[in-house]
Amino acid sequence: GLSEVLQLGAGARHSCAVRGDGSLWCWGDNAEGQLGVGDREPRDAPVKVDAIAGARFLGAADRVTCAAADGGVFCFGADEIGVLGLEGVLEALVPTLLSELVGVKALARGADHTCALHEDGRVSCWGANAEGQLGDGSGADRALPRYVVGLEGVVAIGAGQAHSCAITGGGALWCWGDNASGQLGDGSFDDRDAPVRVVGAGAADVALGADHTCAVIDGGIYCFGAAEDGRLGVARAAPSPCPLPVDAPDPIL
Repeated sequence: GLSEVLQLGAGARHSCAVRGDGSLWCWGDNAEGQLGVGDREPRDAPVKVDAIAGARFLGAADRVTCAAADGGVFCFGADEIGVLGLEGVLEALVPTLLSELVGVKALARGADHTCALHEDGRVSCWGANAEGQLGDGSGADRALPRYVVGLEGVVAIGAGQAHSCAITGGGALWCWGDNASGQLGDGSFDDRDAPVRVVGAGAADVALGADHTCAVIDGGIYCFGAAEDGRLGVARAAPSPCPLPVDAPDPIL
């Protein structure tokens, strides 16, 4: 088995891992080349992606994998609406360099979009944008990365099915994109094609589901968006467009 694993990522039917030595390993479905090994054969055990060295950050979802590594950001798999970030390229069976991206320190993959956190604290996104999930103010799909408008000093990012969030210095939480279930947490159900602020301080981490969002704020967990199946951690059926504290169980002594 794999050892010294630093990071994991999972798509719809495949998974990948970054090891401490910077190697990238993937396994599972490979019908669209999402394992990055040059063929379409599935793997039931991890296989090393030889074309990538010095991998640091990983983003995987659906049928695409992206990795920040020595030399830049590389993506591979199937592309229908710019998900690969490679203009004019619909499929890549091996890792392909996104030449526009440099200095990337984290990646976040949504269903059909990807966002990258740059070392200068800015965020760029590419792929589907019908709900504004790229945050560039346009609502237009982008095959090439575009900077999210108005965001600086970002320290963490996340991506859901069609929405994105970022935390800036001081703990301000910002979200943009699909908001049909209130998953942006701004008190509305309106989609946003540019970031809106959820809280002005205190956010330390954020995790995005398909249509809900949870964040660590001032040491507590708060969730917002769709509430079915208890995904907000509260006894509630209706979606919440505002952060709600998760009902924590009593400690077991």
